[in-house]
Amino acid sequence: MLRLSSGEIMLKPKLLIILLLYVVTKSSVIGFIGLMQKGRIVLDFIDVGQGDSIFITTPFGRNILIDGGPNYDLDIFLDDRLPFWNCYIDYVVLTHPDVDHLTGVNRILKRCKAGLVVFPEIPVELVDSRLYKEFINYINAAERSGKISNKSFDKVIDGVNFHFLFPSEFIELNPRNINDHSVFLCLDYGDFEALFTGDAGAKALRSMVLVIKNKCSIGESLEVLKIPHHGSKYNYNPYFAEALRPLIAVILVGKNKFGHPNPDVIEKYNKNKAKVFRTDELGNISIEVNKDKSFNLKLGL
Repeated sequence: MLRLSSGEIMLKPKLLIILLLYVVTKSSVIGFIGLMQKGRIVLDFIDVGQGDSIFITTPFGRNILIDGGPNYDLDIFLDDRLPFWNCYIDYVVLTHPDVDHLTGVNRILKRCKAGLVVFPEIPVELVDSRLYKEFINYINAAERSGKISNKSFDKVIDGVNFHFLFPSEFIELNPRNINDHSVFLCLDYGDFEALFTGDAGAKALRSMVLVIKNKCSIGESLEVLKIPHHGSKYNYNPYFAEALRPLIAVILVGKNKFGHPNPDVIEKYNKNKAKVFRTDELGNISIEVNKDKSFNLKLGL
């Protein structure tokens, strides 16, 4: 019941909880409808320090998570977007099982339900990691319900074309070079294309160019590229960069001892007319994309 006290409305705890849930749910619905009416996709490059995590939202509110970073920054990001009592992610993509990509994925798979988990099939003996064994245990349970995929496939989600590409199906790889097994994800939405590359090395980048251009219908230039492996010099290929000619190139990077990103890599992308944005300098990077190829860039959110 409601009662007045000194001009204030006092609520019983049960009613207060219901009201709070109503307000939170209503806010979420309003936000979802607003996004749906705008007809946009949103690419969020999350500042997780020295690691990768990207969250994609489609025009009708479905979502794709690419990697989870090495810490709790992804959890903090999702707290504002997915309610803890109903956390559902349509597609969870682990590009490869390095700890700076995998750590947050394991935690999110415990916290949220996943429609489909996409990952490269790498033998446990090649990855000396407790985290990877935990991930495989989850996968073994999910496989019984058909909720995993480790093969290339195409999917149209809310009018956005997604292409999940496994390099091992197209090129010969060293089985021990885990980075080169990174899953590629490209999307096209109207005249807009974006490509996410995990930690793919120079050889894999060079060899995948034609596959990517054909699958993603990339014309003279790619709108957005996630630069592989935090801008390492070992993950740059001039043919790849010149063939795709990204307009925007994003580097997910934090404080590190490896010299990431390499200054020469940044300079080479700049010479190809790409504008390079770094999470270590700018924080979270959000790109809102319209179907007419126009997009808005928001930094530090």
